[in-house]
Amino acid sequence: MNRDYNKDECRAACETTANMWRTTYAAFESAGIEIQLGNTSKMRYISVTGKKTDKVDVEKMAHLLRMDMIPKCHVPSAHVRMIRSTIRQRITMVQDRTRTINRIHSLLDAHGVQFFAYKLYSKKSIDRLESVRFSNRSDTMILQRYINK
Repeated sequence: MNRDYNKDECRAACETTANMWRTTYAAFESAGIEIQLGNTSKMRYISVTGKKTDKVDVEKMAHLLRMDMIPKCHVPSAHVRMIRSTIRQRITMVQDRTRTINRIHSLLDAHGVQFFAYKLYSKKSIDRLESVRFSNRSDTMILQRYINK
């Protein structure tokens, strides 16, 4: 990053699209540059143009920043962002586990295997699942893969 700027005069803006804003915001924040996050849905109405390219978007955003008209988004503190990231990761892991359990049950149902277990990932249940063999070898391999996830 070029360090030949006056931090008091340097400001930046970006839209809150996908996860990109997190790295962009963090980079400017660590350099001590004031950055404003623009609410993407509101900015779309402000900067309507016939031609939509990144170059046009940047120019419109620069004009909005100069006029202090960026529709701002709330930016939580770094600590809150870290907690939210941890929660998002946990949600993803639970969803993955649920999908895997549903796939195991679907595979067992497809082969008519009755399997009752309170906790599918208990040692006893895993031992029972590992002993299951289907007539179709590929489904047996798929089941083993699900168990070892």
